Amino acid sequence: GGKTTGYIQFIGIYGMVFGAKSGNLLVVENKGAVEKICDPSKGGTADLRSYQEQASIFGKRLEAGTALKQNNPGKLAELLGDPNVIVVIDITSLGHLYGDFSDAGRIVKGALDKVSVKVFDEVHIPLTEQVSFIIGMGDKKVDPKHAEKINELYRMSVGLIGAGEGKLTRFGNWGK
Repeated sequence: GGKTTGYIQFIGIYGMVFGAKSGNLLVVENKGAVEKICDPSKGGTADLRSYQEQASIFGKRLEAGTALKQNNPGKLAELLGDPNVIVVIDITSLGHLYGDFSDAGRIVKGALDKVSVKVFDEVHIPLTEQVSFIIGMGDKKVDPKHAEKINELYRMSVGLIGAGEGKLTRFGNWGK
């Protein structure tokens, strides 16, 4: 539960600092993990809010992308474009998406290319499986002003992720 909570925090803080322009992607190890993370009755531990509640601290919601990949790829593409959504998908389904050359597959891949943040829970999986992804930042450096705000938001969100109540709000216009 701790790493997943950290990834949700990262995605939420990133959106608040840099102003996410499209959706977010959380890649997990299998379909069972997708269900566990997206089910509002489940969470990290008894001490933490459910993952859905954790995402809501940042004004986001979790959506299970694995089922949509098969049943409604148009909806999946739509959710991948929504900055208030964190799409949760398993690594195998994501790998199949990149290999789907149908019209629907092309639409979803186009949406995937525009996703603001892609995070791999169980990071070893894309590195050790047949399908791997490399995502880089190029030559971009972190602005110290942004780093300071990120640390401040992280400290604030830690208290909210516990059993407390409340949400974070955007800090001014920095990061735009």
